[in-house]
Amino acid sequence: MSDTLCPHCGSAFDRPPQRKTKCKSCGNAVLVRTRPSDRRRILVTPAQAAALEEEWSQKYEYARVIRTDRPGFDAEKATLTQKFGGTPKDTDVIWGILNKERLRHAEENKWGLYRNNSMRLVDPH
Repeated sequence: MSDTLCPHCGSAFDRPPQRKTKCKSCGNAVLVRTRPSDRRRILVTPAQAAALEEEWSQKYEYARVIRTDRPGFDAEKATLTQKFGGTPKDTDVIWGILNKERLRHAEENKWGLYRNNSMRLVDPH
């Protein structure tokens, strides 16, 4: 995958396409997509575009579950960094936050919220 070569036949474009186009050499459709890993614009085949869409959906699903903008995230991360002696994974930080929320809900007799947080610990989706 490159930003100037046809993903089907490898022939070079005069200049990088900005949107869907056909290769003048092979006549196949060439799509322009952004790669999730490095956010570079690349030329892909329709099949490769479908694979990139799946990568994007997985990335957004993970971001939905592992919300680093969640209240208390930075404080919990600092606490765990000190406790672990290194930077914790985001999932460890979320786990710690959910556990604390769960304990608070139990103390307040909010059993529905307690259950919800318990279920998130088992299956974050």
